[in-house]
Amino acid sequence: ECLGSGAVVLGSPMQPASLSVNTELDTQRSAAAILQLLRFGFGYVVQGDDMERGDGAASGGYGGCIVAAMLDRTRAALPLRSPELFLADRRRRARLRDVTRVVRSQARQGRRFSLRVNSVDVDVTLELLRQHHEDNWAGPVLGEVWRHMA
Repeated sequence: ECLGSGAVVLGSPMQPASLSVNTELDTQRSAAAILQLLRFGFGYVVQGDDMERGDGAASGGYGGCIVAAMLDRTRAALPLRSPELFLADRRRRARLRDVTRVVRSQARQGRRFSLRVNSVDVDVTLELLRQHHEDNWAGPVLGEVWRHMA
């Protein structure tokens, strides 16, 4: 892996990591790779995810697509299972006070923060993505991986 300009290239320049759904094992490995990236705080992008490209397209399957992990320079992590350890650092306690102050001030203005998890309908999600983006990056390979993850 190599970090440059916020992107982590997985694999090597001659053979970058790819996602594939040609077999059930490929789909499981692709889903596991995406989940690991998300667990480590990365976003991800894919390239070459369409039916016209890739070695599997001619045989009725989907070819692979290249995956790259994206890392924003400003990240945050919160260990939810050990708040004592997290708050042992003076700077973190100060940051918690700052965040609490912001949340209170937003609440006074009638604003709320919420976390929602909706049930996932991958087909609807993909269709809305296609409507929203002219150059849709979520092709059939990523769609199959998402279906497996759902």
